[in-house]
Formats: sequence, structure tokens, C-alpha cells
Amino acid sequence: MKKHIVPVEVLELQDGDYHLFISAYVGRKKIRLLIDSGASKTILSKAFCKPIKNLQLLSSGNTATGLGSADMKSWLTKISTFSLGTFRIQNYSCGVLDLSHVIDIYKRLNLPSFEGILGCDLLVGYHMILDLKRKQLIIHS
Repeated sequence: MKKHIVPVEVLELQDGDYHLFISAYVGRKKIRLLIDSGASKTILSKAFCKPIKNLQLLSSGNTATGLGSADMKSWLTKISTFSLGTFRIQNYSCGVLDLSHVIDIYKRLNLPSFEGILGCDLLVGYHMILDLKRKQLIIHS
């Protein structure tokens, strides 16, 4: 079994309020993902996906809830290679949402932006472990 370690950025929003981020790759494009154990599915922002050639957005037929807003339209897309450090997933299906309202809040607070959310489909599906003492996401494959 191989062990993959991905550095985790711990960002303090206010005293005692934190968000966790990791870097990943969609193909060769580097992205920043918010780690959200309450999100059922990993998603990419629609704005990030739009300029990528050959990346199709298929209507999921569902609406998404949460993220501090009312229900919103969601899409699905298939990524040929999704990488977290040395861990790679081929032909990965993920969700796509318009995250502009959340990203705008980050901008207003002068916080670094992000392009997607790492959700429970990957956290649970690949038995990922968050080691916050060492600021690492550990993946065994």
C-alpha cells in the first residue's frame, strides 16, 4: 500500500475560525480546494471549468443546497486526471457549481480565492485522513 501525503493549509478566518485548503491538479491546471467534510461531493467552480477546452458540463438534473445560499443548478463533468500530490484518479466525475457568491465573500475579506471544494466522496471513498497536527492529508492507496 502506498502512502500519499498532501500538505494542508490552515487558514484562520477570525479568532478560532478556520478553513482548510489543499492544492490539486485538474489535468495540468493547479487549483486550490477548500476541504469540506460536510460537502457530499467534490465540486469545481463553474468559472474555473468554463475556459477548459474539452471539458463538458452535463446537467445533473439536481439542485445543490448549502453553501450559504438557496438551491442552485448543478452540473457534472469528467476529469481525465485529478491529482492530489502523488495520488491520481483517472476519469473522475465531479460536480460543478457556480461558486461566485462564496468566492466574492472571500475577496471582500481579503482572503485567497479557491476553485473548488474537496468533499466526502473523496474523503470517505479513499479513506483520507486529516492530520491537523502535521497539517497533512494522508491517502493510502
